[in-house]
Amino acid sequence: MELSPQYRARRFRTHERDSIELAMKTRQTRSLAMLIDTAIESHQKAVEAEQEAARESQSRH
Repeated sequence: MELSPQYRARRFRTHERDSIELAMKTRQTRSLAMLIDTAIESHQKAVEAEQEAARESQSRH
């Protein structure tokens, strides 16, 4: 099942926010680095999904 770009973007943004919130609470360096990497990756995927959604929206008009 293919998810819409808007839905994927929202999920990635939520994942990004959750990772940042957890990173702010952790005191372990290794966990902090992993959570920051996850947040960055989720941010990049969210931007890609938002761009895809914008392209789809423009192609409909």
